[in-house]
Amino acid sequence: MRPIPSLPARSAALSRRLVAWACCALALAPVAPAGAQEPPACTPAREGLELCIAEKLCRCHFDPGGSLTGRPPGLRWDCGILRPSCGVVPAGPPQQAPPWLFSRPPAWPRPGG
Repeated sequence: MRPIPSLPARSAALSRRLVAWACCALALAPVAPAGAQEPPACTPAREGLELCIAEKLCRCHFDPGGSLTGRPPGLRWDCGILRPSCGVVPAGPPQQAPPWLFSRPPAWPRPGG
């Protein structure tokens, strides 16, 4: 039967494994491409400006903040899920509905009449 290693020996082996895993994780961590830039600051001069950031059409606007979001009020970029993707043409006026869509079906003969 194998003897149980002492606590300091086990903790040293564990710390070596953790260091090895940390080194692997850092080596494999994604690195931002050199061309990636931070979006410009959302300032009062840029309020209402729409800009393509991370393939979303983001808008600079005043956000009232609040206790639920944990953010103070101020100007910030809105790139939320409801914002359209870049290059998507906004929806225009609806097309004319085909005439048969709203027409009534022919009257059926009534029973007994």
